[in-house]
Amino acid sequence: MLAARIGKSGGALIQQMIVLVMGNIINGASVVAAIFFATIAVWIYGVRYPPSPPPDVCKYILDVFVYTW
Repeated sequence: MLAARIGKSGGALIQQMIVLVMGNIINGASVVAAIFFATIAVWIYGVRYPPSPPPDVCKYILDVFVYTW
């Protein structure tokens, strides 16, 4: 629950910084759109190519240290 609130606050802070730098929200719309579409692209990449699962450490320890003795 805390992470969601921090994420929303962070997004609002970034948007306010863009408005301050660009002058108004209309001039900053292209920057907001670029960030939005970049986020979508990274999300799609993460869904299509998930990382490989970590190796089963317990099985590895049993194979190496218990079953080989």
